[in-house]
Amino acid sequence: MASTIKQKCRNGISKLKDTVSFVWTDITTHWSKPARGNYVPYKEVLNYSIGGMGQNMLVYLLGFMALGVTNTLFASTIGIRPMHLQTMLTVQTIANIFFQIIRGKLVDNTNTRWGRFRPYMAIMGAPLAVLAVVFIFLPFETMDYNAKYTMVFIFAIAISAGQPLFQTNYTNLGSVLSPSSRERANIITVSSLIYSFAPSVYQLFVPIFSEFTGGFTDIRTYRYIVVPIGILGVFLSLFAFFGCKERIVSSKHFVQKVSVIDGCVAVWKNKYWWLRTISGWFNFLESAYLVLFGWIYIYGTQDMVTYGILTTVLGTASGLSMFATPFILKALGNKGTLLFHNGFNIVFIACMLATYEVPLLYFLFLYINTFINQLQLVYNPVLNAEVKDSIQLKSGKRVDFMLEVAALIGTPITIATGYFLPFIYEGFGLTVNYDVLYDPTVRNNLFYILCALSILGSALNLAPFLLYNLTREKHAMIITALKIRAVNADYRTGDITAHQARDVVEAYNYAMERKNAVLPDIKEKKAEMKAAKAAYKQARAAFEAELKEAAKLVPPRETILAMPEIAALSAAVQAAKADLDAAKAGTDTAIIPEKQAALKQAEHAFKQALRKAEEIPVTESLGAATAQRDELKKQYKEAKRAYKDAQKLKRDKEAIEEFLDHELQKWDTPFYQMQLDIARAVTAIDKNDIAASTLDISSLPVPAFPGTGERDEKGRLTKAAKDMREQERDTKALIKKRIRQFKRMRRLTARLFPDGVLSDYEADLKRELDVPCNTKEEKKAQNKVIKKAEKLYHRYCRAYKLYLECETLLTDFDSRNNFFDFVLPKYEEYAAEAARLDAEDAAKTA
Repeated sequence: MASTIKQKCRNGISKLKDTVSFVWTDITTHWSKPARGNYVPYKEVLNYSIGGMGQNMLVYLLGFMALGVTNTLFASTIGIRPMHLQTMLTVQTIANIFFQIIRGKLVDNTNTRWGRFRPYMAIMGAPLAVLAVVFIFLPFETMDYNAKYTMVFIFAIAISAGQPLFQTNYTNLGSVLSPSSRERANIITVSSLIYSFAPSVYQLFVPIFSEFTGGFTDIRTYRYIVVPIGILGVFLSLFAFFGCKERIVSSKHFVQKVSVIDGCVAVWKNKYWWLRTISGWFNFLESAYLVLFGWIYIYGTQDMVTYGILTTVLGTASGLSMFATPFILKALGNKGTLLFHNGFNIVFIACMLATYEVPLLYFLFLYINTFINQLQLVYNPVLNAEVKDSIQLKSGKRVDFMLEVAALIGTPITIATGYFLPFIYEGFGLTVNYDVLYDPTVRNNLFYILCALSILGSALNLAPFLLYNLTREKHAMIITALKIRAVNADYRTGDITAHQARDVVEAYNYAMERKNAVLPDIKEKKAEMKAAKAAYKQARAAFEAELKEAAKLVPPRETILAMPEIAALSAAVQAAKADLDAAKAGTDTAIIPEKQAALKQAEHAFKQALRKAEEIPVTESLGAATAQRDELKKQYKEAKRAYKDAQKLKRDKEAIEEFLDHELQKWDTPFYQMQLDIARAVTAIDKNDIAASTLDISSLPVPAFPGTGERDEKGRLTKAAKDMREQERDTKALIKKRIRQFKRMRRLTARLFPDGVLSDYEADLKRELDVPCNTKEEKKAQNKVIKKAEKLYHRYCRAYKLYLECETLLTDFDSRNNFFDFVLPKYEEYAAEAARLDAEDAAKTA
């Protein structure tokens, strides 16, 4: 037994060395160029991680500027009442409607050579830090309550207006570093592990150093400890700007133009977004317990050193959780991970409810629950990116910040629920200050209420995810469909690359291989797996029984030690020990190493012989039982793999049918046929005649919607019938929408372009942007020309929005077969060219 364990340890160490060697080789090989099948080199992952470290440090400072009843700076230090804080938060929430719309329109229409998100990482950090620093150094000691109230309100609102442009854009950047969901998860995991080092450090030392400045209820803690952390974060965040690249799956000439209404409608039509949003509405309850840990040590034990140490230990739960998330996602899938997280959240909050009077036991369950909760640090960005991809496929619009604008639909719920916890707090006497928490009776009663509310919130948070079914297989087909769409457009404009063509053809071929594969009977495979498992369990029980019988044949330890050869080896060990002791006692120290080696050799020989004598003999029946167990274990693993493969094939086929087939066949559907007919009717009118024209849709052929009443054997509508009914509804809505849009276009063109379209405004803008400027004066004059050209172009896009959309639709229709006609047949050529380019790059870096 001991030799087996030792051998396993040796094998484990050997595998660990091989793994470390492989990882090091992989990192050095792909430091600047990603591996085949990946998109992001390791250098970029490190830059993103360091940028995240800086983002976390600045957000730590800005977190003390967030309105809320749990904010120790506003409530305990400055002395703002909870209800007043909630009133300010309500005003901020309402104001945020307008701020969010502005941010959404700004970011989702940003098209720069640095990308959409990176510019805001560069320009927003410093202003936010300046605002926070100025506020914290205000002379609150000499202010009356009204002055404090006013300053808190002004600065908190100002920071809340700009903070999402810095904080959320870092998260959004992570969702577009790679179009691969698997690689996104790995990048977010690695970066989270790296940038979590910063919070681990300051969460340890800030509470300890705060002992010298009066704790978290003294303004000096924020001025001299928290502020330097935020300032350092501004500089570190620039790594994400300079060292990362955005990779959105779209054509090279794709320029985002999305209005607030169009973006929100695209988001509101996505069921996965709704499920995640509804679940989030209950976070106000689920997170009620989060303040308890701090209160236990601030108002209970009043031991800030222990609090700092435990906070640091608590940070390790986040690191472990981040490391485990990709494996959990792989094992459980998207829906399984969501249910795992929210289900165990309920269990461990219940455990905290039972142990909040015992701080260390409470901390144990808090640690486990933090591990469970921090899974969302990795999977939330991954799943949000998948939702954005599904919206992009459905609507043709890449929405990122518009998700937050669309979420404003829940503002009334947010405002109403925001008053719930302040009402509870003030009911327990938490008003101008929280000194009432020093009373253990009040504190324990409030703890009980908050834990119970968190359990209720966790259960409500879990419910919507029971309907969540955006699997990894579905997302893979969404990406394949987007790639084919992009290739069709890029081939038309001549911007297609060899790597792009090779990758999309390989993705398409894999999808077709899965689509054409024969799906076995899953129930039959499951039955085979269960039968194989039962047989394996029976064989394992028989093996264990035979092993016990064979173990009886091994002599007792005393008998073995009395055996002549064992006794001789034992005596040799004792003699070697005596020789070593004599050498140590003598004057000739040179012979000590020799005696030590002799003792080690004698002990090794004795242990080897003893181990061999204690080995369980392999009897004929034990050998047969072992062989039977191993064979049935192999059969069980094969049956289990076959069952899982059948399940995955089924998911692949469903994903291909729902997304890839739909994308490839959409032009033949009644809905798209109607779109094309309307587009042709609109573009048939000269742009200069639109103001005096009408759109007669009644003359267009009405598409047929076959199979809307088709039902299965149980009398339920089939999936095809539901899809056809949805198309019929969408077509009727489309006709009404296009009539409204045409009338609006007619009004705008008559008002904005009374003399007609006099130039190609897009070409004019591009030409002005390309004009070289050698002096500062020339650049200043050219900027005025560019602004004028931009104004004309945006006015043109606004007035002729419907016309431009129809032109784009017809262009996409004409390009629909570029992939099949020109790219797919030339796969070998593109693959050879991609291999040649890779070889050249490898030669350059060698």
